[in-house]
Amino acid sequence: PRVQFWFGDLGVNAFLMRETTVVIGYDFVNDCPYFKGLKDNDVETDELPFVKNVQSIGDMIKVEIVDAPVDSTFRKNEWDDAKGEFKVWDDPIPTTGDATPLFQIGSDYSVVAKYAITNASIKIGDKVYKTDYNKSDSIAGYYDEHGDFFEKKATAFNTTALSVAKASVSVKQKKSATVKVTTMFGDDKVKVSSSSSKVAKATYKSGKVTIKGLKKGKATISVKANGKTKKITVTVKK
Repeated sequence: PRVQFWFGDLGVNAFLMRETTVVIGYDFVNDCPYFKGLKDNDVETDELPFVKNVQSIGDMIKVEIVDAPVDSTFRKNEWDDAKGEFKVWDDPIPTTGDATPLFQIGSDYSVVAKYAITNASIKIGDKVYKTDYNKSDSIAGYYDEHGDFFEKKATAFNTTALSVAKASVSVKQKKSATVKVTTMFGDDKVKVSSSSSKVAKATYKSGKVTIKGLKKGKATISVKANGKTKKITVTVKK
């Protein structure tokens, strides 16, 4: 995905011409997601220190990008035939208002893809421009065919993004074990339940399921989020 900030909300028809590009894919041989960057002239590189984490979550790939470098040159939405690029915006950089982000995902082929971008912001000088959404975790979009882009709120954006770190755990009576749970958005609702509350009970908080052993036996903990259910088999020992 490429994140491009437009400044339509500030009363100017200007945007940042160059953006940080991260190409995200899936390595089916090694069964893991991968990423690479594109420098000028589309030279590939895997040296992207601002990419902190890439992981598969259900039907999506989550990428955490922190403090990515951005060329802060403003451009007009007007093409310069002589230079083969958009014209430079020469007016002063706006210091008030919010920027409107335009999210793009590209492919050389027709694709069916969906993605989400959260907490988007850019700093130019001392001014930090953020998305104009009231809730950053509500930004989502998808491509139906090559070149056809749709953007909408995440509340209407169907994703089955959910994963649990372990499919089974063992725990002693009166002891507890934790299992990490990952979803796409920070405010996703996660519910947990136990098939046998006499054997083990489970609670969820801040991305972790805490499982407490109560009685010797086996139980299944169900973790539900985004219409998806993952199960954890629990064996309680004395």
